[in-house]
Amino acid sequence: MPIRTHYTSQIKPEDAEKEVVVAGWVHRVRDLGNLKFIILRDREGLIQITLKKGVTAQELIDLAEKIKDEYVIAVKGVVKANRIAPKGREIIPKEIEILSRTVSNLPVSVSGKIESNLDTRLDNRVLDLRRPEVMAVFKIQSKLVEGMQDYLRADGFQQIFTPCLMGAASESGAEVFPVVYFNKSAFLRQDPQLHRQLAVISGLDRIYDLGPSWRAEPSHTPRHLCEHRGCAVELGFIRDEYEVMKVEENLVISGIRRVKEDCKEELELLEKEVEVPSSPFPELRFPQIYEILEEFGKKIPFGEDYDRESEAILAKYVKERYKSDFFFVNRFPFKVKPFYVMRVDEEPQWARSVD
Repeated sequence: MPIRTHYTSQIKPEDAEKEVVVAGWVHRVRDLGNLKFIILRDREGLIQITLKKGVTAQELIDLAEKIKDEYVIAVKGVVKANRIAPKGREIIPKEIEILSRTVSNLPVSVSGKIESNLDTRLDNRVLDLRRPEVMAVFKIQSKLVEGMQDYLRADGFQQIFTPCLMGAASESGAEVFPVVYFNKSAFLRQDPQLHRQLAVISGLDRIYDLGPSWRAEPSHTPRHLCEHRGCAVELGFIRDEYEVMKVEENLVISGIRRVKEDCKEELELLEKEVEVPSSPFPELRFPQIYEILEEFGKKIPFGEDYDRESEAILAKYVKERYKSDFFFVNRFPFKVKPFYVMRVDEEPQWARSVD
């Protein structure tokens, strides 16, 4: 038989009486005497394979007796509508082929019956990745990026690919990973910003780059990542920072909207709710930032940058006042920003710099 004609998500109750072939991993097996259920899992979800004595061929029932959790199987069968089966459909098998067997007891419970500690999960990551709640994270990530890319393409941005190895540190400071490159020193990029800007002034004036960056930050907080992925956008021929802010806003909205539309089951599995933010995002500016923070008992010297505690205060302020989880902070003190940041013409102590 062919290895697969359908993923589980493609099989609907209205496909009743259609012959299909599905393939994947055995999520669990249930034996109720005259009835056996094999729950098959692929990357799209679960489907029930139902074997009934007197209806299903005896050789298939005998084969099902040997099938264990996490066996890899292919099943050819007929779709039946069944309101009590997962998603209202099941497969009555005609053929079952075992493609791969497990060789020992599994150290990680893929079905979630037994909780495993993090060390065990990471030591057996290939099994941990099979857990539906872990797979859900990967689908959400994929759909988030997909939504962002759809917006960028529709708005005339071109994807480029920038180097990950650089001959010099791209930013000042020691937070850089050195590597040996043909007996010379090279560095993992901290940010491919300079490459993107070279692309813009070469004539590729609306571009974006998706890829990894590294920072050797010796910290153990959730805000410090040695390796991260970013969607970095550059655009030329603009008047001011508000055109950049609009792109950032649309990027966020498009990505989150795609997750909300395409990942309903994954969000439900993870018990998460996602709201697509409204536009425009609220904008807060310096020096008014100092006044807002002081209302909450946080005193920042005039002309200085704010800290992490201040960020949390501003987020709470925006949530209460504007009912928004997203906001812009604009017009930072110029002295705390890199030299190349654009000044505000009429007030040069402030920068057209936005977080």
